[in-house]
Amino acid sequence: MQRETNKEILAHRNVNKTIMMEGGDVYDCIDVSVQPTLDHPLLKYHKIQMEPSSVPVEESIKPPSPNGVLQAHLSIVECPKGMVPILRNNRMGHIASYITEQVINKDEQLEDPKTANWWLMYGEEKTPIGYWPSSLFSHIKDKGIFSYWGGFVQGPTASSDSAQMGSGHFASEGYGKAAFMRNIQIVDINNKLVTPNRHKDLLGTSDKTKYSIGGYVVDNHGMHMYYGGPGNLF
Repeated sequence: MQRETNKEILAHRNVNKTIMMEGGDVYDCIDVSVQPTLDHPLLKYHKIQMEPSSVPVEESIKPPSPNGVLQAHLSIVECPKGMVPILRNNRMGHIASYITEQVINKDEQLEDPKTANWWLMYGEEKTPIGYWPSSLFSHIKDKGIFSYWGGFVQGPTASSDSAQMGSGHFASEGYGKAAFMRNIQIVDINNKLVTPNRHKDLLGTSDKTKYSIGGYVVDNHGMHMYYGGPGNLF
């Protein structure tokens, strides 16, 4: 059976606005209640949650050094209120969707123990981006047992054609070159954002000649680390 293209799938979903991004990506704004995500069998009776039912209480962390920290920013996709941007990608034959009005790239965190839905939020302002309904999970319906930070890349032949990770620089190249994460926190059983236990962590890389992790410390600015690598050098 021939798979429908995204354009055909979106045809009956009342596209309100179409946005062309600088890189060539096209987004269609459709009503949040008819987004393709809700076609999943496990979400047949799902009631959309428009905002988190609670926000974790944050522990006190000193601001970063006066030098500041470089922020990476995604292009903002803005749709009218009550609409969501859907990436139109016929070449890949799939649809990506966000349960949100716009996307902003900053620090991120997951939470929401009252509804058991897993929310994605960005920045010090805790801007809600969207969530993964708990009905999609079997082992993390109520809580997670571990957290993961770092990078993951995948290519057609990963063993012989490994892509670069992050900025393509090794962790040892440090600030301004290597990719990094800062102020790493988790939500504890009391719904508080806390720094992970430094004595329970496990550091590693699949291939030290291609990727590395370094600068992993906990100080007055929280937990932070550098990571990344060039993959195969040709």
